Amino acid sequence: MKKGAKEIWLLGQNVNSYNFSEKGKTIKFPDLLRQINEINGDFWIRFTSSHPKDFSDDLITAISECEKFKPYLNLPIQAGDNEILKKMNRPYKVSDYKKIIEKVRAKIPDIAISTDIIVGFSGEMEKQFKNTEKIFKEIAFDMAYISEYSPRSGTTAFKLKDDVSKQEKARRRKILENLLIKNSMEKNKKLLDKKERVLIYEQRKNELIGKS
Repeated sequence: MKKGAKEIWLLGQNVNSYNFSEKGKTIKFPDLLRQINEINGDFWIRFTSSHPKDFSDDLITAISECEKFKPYLNLPIQAGDNEILKKMNRPYKVSDYKKIIEKVRAKIPDIAISTDIIVGFSGEMEKQFKNTEKIFKEIAFDMAYISEYSPRSGTTAFKLKDDVSKQEKARRRKILENLLIKNSMEKNKKLLDKKERVLIYEQRKNELIGKS
């Protein structure tokens, strides 16, 4: 912070699973956020990517209490169908994910939420994709990182069939992208005529690029 840093971004595959023990004392991720929030200076706190399995009530309380935490959350769901989540080895159900989002929005009404989605996972039928489309509409994500399934060597899923055509994967991705555009437009309209504090990270000719 003494060198002028304006943001602390905590990174990890399942960053909220952080659990550090030393000399009989355990520091969990909510504790870490609170400690960072107490550091002197004018800066923002963010973290990515979190995992639903370790998204505790204490973490929700911590991010609502830490004034330096920017109200942005990336919480990957990957799919909106329980059978597909099980195939992905994701240890939660769609209902679990929805409960987390409900609790987060209850504590932090203005929070922006992004997610990760994979379309065309092995064996994903149309009705299962429709479940993903449904949850996409219900939660109305501010941002989503949408990928088409492709087998990767060394993963458990590599043994599964890649049985959804490229054309069908592209069609499903486009459906979700169109929903995202609609959601984003509706939320962006609410910012018209408002002033926002922005962190500038790039200048292009006569434009400043930043994030709120």
